[in-house]
Amino acid sequence: ALDPITARLAELKKSVIGDSTAIVADSDEVTILADKSVPVSVIKTIMSTCTGEGYEKVSLAVIQQNSQAAAG
Repeated sequence: ALDPITARLAELKKSVIGDSTAIVADSDEVTILADKSVPVSVIKTIMSTCTGEGYEKVSLAVIQQNSQAAAG
């Protein structure tokens, strides 16, 4: 059985539509988007899997929550 992360990366590569998407799919770059609820161990596993699948540029983007609750 395939690792779920590896399976998802392969699925994304197969779902290419159009030239601009093909350029992105052929890229060796991936950005992981997470917030503080995601354990660091999970992020490390995802990053490791991505590099193992040939993605040489792995970035992490963190979602910052607004420090004040929205009024309303």
